[in-house]
Amino acid sequence: MKKVIEQLVDDLNGDVLTDGEGETVSFAIDGKSYEIDLGGSNAAALREALQPYIAAGRRSSALSSPARQAVSRIGKSSTSHWTAGYAVVREWAEANGIEVSPRGRVADSVMKAYEDAHN
Repeated sequence: MKKVIEQLVDDLNGDVLTDGEGETVSFAIDGKSYEIDLGGSNAAALREALQPYIAAGRRSSALSSPARQAVSRIGKSSTSHWTAGYAVVREWAEANGIEVSPRGRVADSVMKAYEDAHN
């Protein structure tokens, strides 16, 4: 019998993250998109470090030409359009009395409520 175990590992410090502990954070800079798996404290530190730049910046509403071509080829973007990670939204939802499952995908309505509250 073969058993495959998948583990999420913090890409910054190598810590193995337990179920529901970490998140994949997406960000873009200089026309390139990145994803990094991080534990809660490292994800928070990244967001804190970027906050002054986010506050001074503006949201981009149009995709760049290469990104637009990629989206048209596959029909839709393969990454989430939400800016916040599930772990952050879960924490916010629980603090605000919104019921959310402890694991898996977070409902779009909860993700939208989070973004509306933070924009």
